[in-house]
Amino acid sequence: MRALIYEMPEHVGVGWVDIAGRPLLMRQIQWLRDAGIEDVVVELCVGPDDTARGSWLLGDDPILFRVQVLPTAAPVGPDELARRAGFARDERALHVPAHVIGGGPLPIDTTPPVRMTLPLAKGVQTTIAGLELRARGESSDQDVQLEGAWGACIEELNDALDVSCAALEGRAPGIMLHAREQSPGVWIARGAHVASAARVEPPVYLGLDALVVQGAQVGPRAIILDRAVIERGATVVDAMVAADTLIGENTRVRHALAIRHALVSFQDGARTSILDPLVLASRGSTTALLSRCIALVLLVALAPFWLVVAGVSRARGRPVQRVLLARGGITWRIGALGVPVVDLVPPLLDVLLGTRDLVGVAQGSVLEIAARRQYPSAAPRAGAIDISSRLAPSQSAQTVLRLWRWYAHRKTNSLDRSLLLRRDPPT
Repeated sequence: MRALIYEMPEHVGVGWVDIAGRPLLMRQIQWLRDAGIEDVVVELCVGPDDTARGSWLLGDDPILFRVQVLPTAAPVGPDELARRAGFARDERALHVPAHVIGGGPLPIDTTPPVRMTLPLAKGVQTTIAGLELRARGESSDQDVQLEGAWGACIEELNDALDVSCAALEGRAPGIMLHAREQSPGVWIARGAHVASAARVEPPVYLGLDALVVQGAQVGPRAIILDRAVIERGATVVDAMVAADTLIGENTRVRHALAIRHALVSFQDGARTSILDPLVLASRGSTTALLSRCIALVLLVALAPFWLVVAGVSRARGRPVQRVLLARGGITWRIGALGVPVVDLVPPLLDVLLGTRDLVGVAQGSVLEIAARRQYPSAAPRAGAIDISSRLAPSQSAQTVLRLWRWYAHRKTNSLDRSLLLRRDPPT
């Protein structure tokens, strides 16, 4: 039997939400593997973190063996996804929504096809997930209650934290924790360090090379991802800290996700930008100093014209649109005004703030991979000056994604210069 992991229109990109140190998408594939399902089709839809999802799905992780990736511009639904994957019309398949996580046995050999209901793991305060096992085009009213299985829907960041904490406390069997349990409910990954004078209250997860400085408080209910730093006097309670994020001294993070230069509220998903590096910062700079200097010069030159054009557009009531201009094999990202060069101002501002590269991959013929301001995380390889057409001209979806992954791991100033100056893609 094969399985489909398909996107839901209201939850696109949720597969990259972290569950106890690993993306939800990885947890789903592991669950299917444990149930004996080897062939998995995954829908890769344009949306938040699509660069990261695509890079991982086309990577070298052994768990991805016999995983087929199908890029889509928008969610197409399980039936259409199965058709595109080459499924026979009467083929039995397990349809798994991309926002569902679970553990325990799956009745993959049940006959006739049934709809199965997964009981909620005790203490996991999220919605019970309904998974459908059926022959495509057929249906059944029979329900099966699975003993020892559990399921939940990850619709909000708080749901991800709930399930993560349940796994840390042993209440969500099937979720593998890639760390050691230092004390009940406190899991420490390789290279992570907690100062002796720091206060840690379970459940807590510390990712690879994470650091908790003396005088800091972490937990209860805290997920600290890889290489994050919690400074002296800082407090992280009922919260998540993204990878490579530094929480400054005496900063308090509660009921939110801290990521780079912003906090994303668990309550309503609102994103609050925090540009003070003493409060919230990135542990590793994503933009070189030279790129910021170039961006500053261009901003000073273009900002007055951008303000004038923006004022005229507003006065005329023009609709807001995103426009891309291709010249000489290079795509320049422009914003809402529709005037080339002038609309480089918003992405150049991102470069100056360190949240976007000056040169990078942002647009392709199959998927738009861009760092969008409204998303909780931004793809660090997206650039104000887009070189996708130089990197992978007229290639298939799979080839484009693999070349983008190749570029993300080998990006250097010299590589960017060569791609800007040449017409042939790299070999």
